[in-house]
Amino acid sequence: MATAVKLDSRTDITAISAADFSNWTAAELSAMTKDQALVLLPEQIATLTEKTVSGIFGKLSVIEPGLMSKLAIDVIRLLPMTRLTVDHIAALTPEQFKALTPAQVGILSTQQLAVTTGAQLEALTASSFSALAVRKLSAESFSSLSVDKIAHLSPAQLASLTSLQLEGLTDIQAAALTPAQASTLKSLALFSADIIPSLSVKFMAAIAPKVLAGLTEGQVQAITTDQMSVAHIAAMSATTVAKLSSSQLLALTHAELAAFSKTNIAGLAIASLDSSQLLALNPSQFALLTHGQIGTLTEESASALTGSVLGVWSAAQIGAIPTAIVVEIDAKAIGFISTKGILGLKDEQLANLTPEQAAELT
Repeated sequence: MATAVKLDSRTDITAISAADFSNWTAAELSAMTKDQALVLLPEQIATLTEKTVSGIFGKLSVIEPGLMSKLAIDVIRLLPMTRLTVDHIAALTPEQFKALTPAQVGILSTQQLAVTTGAQLEALTASSFSALAVRKLSAESFSSLSVDKIAHLSPAQLASLTSLQLEGLTDIQAAALTPAQASTLKSLALFSADIIPSLSVKFMAAIAPKVLAGLTEGQVQAITTDQMSVAHIAAMSATTVAKLSSSQLLALTHAELAAFSKTNIAGLAIASLDSSQLLALNPSQFALLTHGQIGTLTEESASALTGSVLGVWSAAQIGAIPTAIVVEIDAKAIGFISTKGILGLKDEQLANLTPEQAAELT
């Protein structure tokens, strides 16, 4: 029921008691002028209810931001977010932010989100946080999110993040990312080399092979042994493979070595592999090695040059074998060099053959 105190353009709002103000209906409140709304008192704002709060919607732009914290939790979910200024948003308490509905959170503008605090964002419920346009958050605000909030980013939200936001992730936040989120990752290159080692093994296992493209040398070498997998190796381009460090190459398992193919083996620095790893390469992989790769083989590598390997090499590949290691190759293996392959032997290689090796060529 309306109060006996009538509201018109001449009413001195500051003289109205909280009790009388609370009796005004939404329709009566909507008749307030902007000048009257400008001087509303904290105790008056605090009396607004779900039934009456709509009466001030038309004057929200002029209401003192400091009064926002006085709004009851029950009326927060009714606020038209598009009518709130950035100062109004900044003035909401974490408890009030928690009361926002997913629909309200979903329409927060870039300007409004720019003034949100870490405490406000952390207060959001799971459903409201899922509606948040995280891409609109500043890199600073995003980096302030707790690991719980990071872990609850939807795949779509993660996919929408900017490079600045991803670069600003902390080690702890990166470790909280989940396999489900990894499924929509566009490129691992969005993460800095400092952050990549913090990504979980499960997260790395869930990324699509194509996201390994475009990595810098620092990013490639930041991938840990535990994070590396057969699928990753198989998906790497020759350019990416060439960026692997010596320690990464020495850590490759036989299963991972088997994943190198004609699409990427040209980038493999075989001189960095030990004899056991070289022996794990199959003849078809050896057949794909470039002259340059063969030319880097060392004396320790000679044991891997078996008959099955030498038998598939072309004349040019045979000719690329370093003269210094020819003498270390098993004589029986020399006998498997094809007739065409023998034609590739250079004079200095022939001169370095032992009598036993030379005998196998006849």
